[in-house]
Amino acid sequence: MGLTFAALTFLVKGPVAVGPGLLSAWLRARPQALRWIYRISGAVLLGLGLKLALERLP
Repeated sequence: MGLTFAALTFLVKGPVAVGPGLLSAWLRARPQALRWIYRISGAVLLGLGLKLALERLP
């Protein structure tokens, strides 16, 4: 049962580990894409901060 659990865990977590490595290599090759990700995430954080600032307490 332990070997089955280990095999299934490897099948699930293996791609989870490989995916970010491939994404990292892709982003390093395209600095413009990373710049857009920074801009979009910054806009999302500003929007959330504005929403929080304008929220009224009950």
